[in-house]
Amino acid sequence: GYALLEVARAYTATWTASSLIEPGDPRRDRFAAARQRDEVVDALYARSFNHVAALARLARERNITFMLLHLPLAHQIADDEWREGRTDYGFEARPYPIAEQELIDTFCVTGQLDCIHAGDTLTTLAEESGRPVYFRREHTLTKVGHTALARFVTRALTPVLSELSQARREAAEDWVRKMRAVRQGQR
Repeated sequence: GYALLEVARAYTATWTASSLIEPGDPRRDRFAAARQRDEVVDALYARSFNHVAALARLARERNITFMLLHLPLAHQIADDEWREGRTDYGFEARPYPIAEQELIDTFCVTGQLDCIHAGDTLTTLAEESGRPVYFRREHTLTKVGHTALARFVTRALTPVLSELSQARREAAEDWVRKMRAVRQGQR
């Protein structure tokens, strides 16, 4: 009984969602930006970019390293990723371009932000592993996808963290020198 109810609920939600979608219309299609690029869709990014810029400013004010990580959507990395989600949201079984990367790069350059893109890593993983990187219906990474992303981020952050460690070491040594000078002045 319960399993049948869950199947019926999932089917109804899928049917309702797919029947309300008007592909490409940003007001009725949450994936409009992944289907096309035009002025209307590009303008939608402005809101997100304003939020990211505010976070970056806040981080700078507090001397916190800030880096933007861009993850492609499942249907952008391989034609067989997110198989059921494609059906639900009206996507063809083909990889879609990661067209927003150009906008993100421009935003990062303009805002002087460090930006890394995981698209190549996840696309290569999908091609070479033969295992799903994203779940069939959700835009959520599988264990394989999470593992690859964690390795990618670790490789990208290692030089940044090394610089931070060096800077902190130098700051600590500078503080010790100042404290010694203060103590010597008290003698």
